[in-house]
This record gives sequence, structure tokens and C-alpha cells, in this order.
Amino acid sequence: MQQVLFEIPLPFGDARLPIFGFGMMLLVSILLAGWVAQRRAQQVGIDPDIFWDLGTWFILGGLVGCRLTALLLEERPAGFWDGALQFFKIWEGGMVFYGLIPGAAVAYLWVYWRILRPKGIRSMLLGDVVAPSLALGLALGRIGCLLNGCCYGDMVDPTAVPAWQTITFPGNSYPQRRLVEEGWQLGYGFILAEAELPPQRLAPDPREVQYVDPRAPAAAAGLKPGDVIVAVNGKAVGSLGELHLALRMARAGQPLDVQVRRAGGTEPVSLTFDMPRSLPVHPSQIFSAIDATLLFVLAWLFFPVRRREGQVLALVMFVHGFSRFFLEQLRLDNPPFALGLTVSQLISLGLIGAGAALFGYLVWRGRPVEAAAPAASGTGKV
Repeated sequence: MQQVLFEIPLPFGDARLPIFGFGMMLLVSILLAGWVAQRRAQQVGIDPDIFWDLGTWFILGGLVGCRLTALLLEERPAGFWDGALQFFKIWEGGMVFYGLIPGAAVAYLWVYWRILRPKGIRSMLLGDVVAPSLALGLALGRIGCLLNGCCYGDMVDPTAVPAWQTITFPGNSYPQRRLVEEGWQLGYGFILAEAELPPQRLAPDPREVQYVDPRAPAAAAGLKPGDVIVAVNGKAVGSLGELHLALRMARAGQPLDVQVRRAGGTEPVSLTFDMPRSLPVHPSQIFSAIDATLLFVLAWLFFPVRRREGQVLALVMFVHGFSRFFLEQLRLDNPPFALGLTVSQLISLGLIGAGAALFGYLVWRGRPVEAAAPAASGTGKV
């Protein structure tokens, strides 16, 4: 996991521009998938000069659909403007691949009437060109998920699953915070005296530390029960709410610096320690990336032997729906939605049915594949 790949110094003050791993992989996936689709388009007689125009609309529609789907399914900030601004924070993750379907469908309607129909480009042929690139973009995007820590897998039993088949994430990452919420581990290696139910108790100051895990880095750094946390990473916290926010905003994988006030002490004591890593979970991002890579290879190899236009698209729909349905069983971040299945599993079933139906229809009524010479620049006709 590496949420921030590097930072670029800015010419004013000490400001630095962070380059996020998720955003970088998203950009790489768009460029590489577009380049592959452009090469394939030229092979079947579609003018490559217009393909980036097509790709721009599909990319915009797909990204908007993926992002809106994520915001609808996931917890988002309260308030209209906070929720609206959250839409643009793609570096924090939150991209549901299946949101591509409605987003790209809306973009397709616009593209069809403005570009495809006037230039005589057939939709099924275009679908065959784009389908392998979708799989390639998904494979690269899942690497971005791994760097960001989102789309994480469920916890595994370390006594039953070899360590090389699992992965752990830094403290305060999305997977580690979820495991803390489920009660499977301590978030920072200590517990605050802020609750009425055992094992926590009320205290005059809810910022007081009640318990420190003796195995945690916080204990080795010298944090003790009775310490009252007054600052986190150099920022004063005057209330329990400010303390919770400061701890939550601490960058994943970075040491945590806290200042505590101790009984009888006159000056705050500064302690620095690493946050505990997550318990081992399924490396679902890696599995998904491998799955999408194999799908890309399958679609690429099937393209020259297809018999009907649109069969590559139908194959990708069916195979991805099938594999995604089972990969979802390894995920922890997607809760069941209906019938004990997640939203993605329900969509996967629909995608399997749609892919099978489309493939069958194409075999029955589809347009036979025609040999096409490479398109001359500026023609756009097929």
C-alpha cells in the first residue's frame, strides 16, 4: 500500500503537491487502454484519429458513473456541499466498476448520434474494439486499489491460510479501520476512557487513555493508562471529537506523534510510535488484477477468431460477471444488499445473463465479421 507515491515541491512556502497512487494508476489505465483500443480500431478499419474523441466521452461517462455509484453505496459526508465535493476526491478511492455501465450507456447515446451514426461506425464492432481495453483498464485500476488500500478482502484465519496468500495493511488504512470497527483488533494500540459499557469506563476527561495493549508499539513508546492526549501530530485537540478526527486523519502507514499530559506533570510528554498493522486479509485487489489481466488476454486472443461482430463484448460481459461474482465473496468492504448477495454480485448475475443472451443473439442474427483494411486517416468509415 502506498497512497502517496511522491510529493512535488511547490514554489511557495513549504507546500508540496502529493501524487496519489490511485489517481496515477487511473491515469495510466486510461492512457494505456486507450492506446490499445486505438491500435485495434485501426486494424478493423475505424479511423484512429477519431477514437480519442470517442474515448473521451466514454471515459468521462464511465468515471462519472463509477463515482456516483460509489457515493450512493458508501458512507459520505453529511451536508449537500460536503457530499458534492466528495465526488471530486477520487484520490481517496471510491470507484465502483459496475457504475461504468450506466455512465457509459448515457455517454454512448450522445456518441452514437454525434459521431458513430454520421460516420457509419457500427456499435457491435466498436464494442469488440473497446472490450479488451476495459479488461486492461480494470487490471491496472485494481493495482491502484491496492496502492490506496480500498476494495480490500475479508479477514483470514492465519492458522489455516499460508502467510504468502494473505496481505496486511498499515495502521489507519481502510482495511485496518474496518477491522477495528468489527472489533477484531485495536485501532492504535490503546483504548480511550470514553464509553459507559465495559471494558471502557467514563472518566473526567474522555481523552484519557484507559488501556494500552502491551504488544502494541504505543506501549513500547511509553504510553500509559491515565495519560490524557492533548495533541496529535502537532495539532492540539481540546475535545474528544477533535481527538477522534485527528486520529482518523492521520496518514496511513506514518508514525503517530501524540502529546500527553500525565498526573503530576507540568509539561506535555511527546511520544512517537507506529500504528499496528491490520490483521491478515485476502489480497482481493491482487486477485482481481490477475483476473482482469487474464480476461484481457482471453479477449485479445478471441478477437481475430470471432465469427460475429459483438462477440468479444459478449464474452467479456459473461466471463467478468462470472468471475466477479465469486471474487466478491472474498471482499469485506461490500456488505450484503439483498438475498444475502452484495450489489456487485447482483449486477454480476445480470451481466452473466446479458452476456449469454447477447452472444446467443449474435450467433443467430449477428453481423458476420468482415475483413477490413486499415482505415485511412480522416475517413472513419467501415
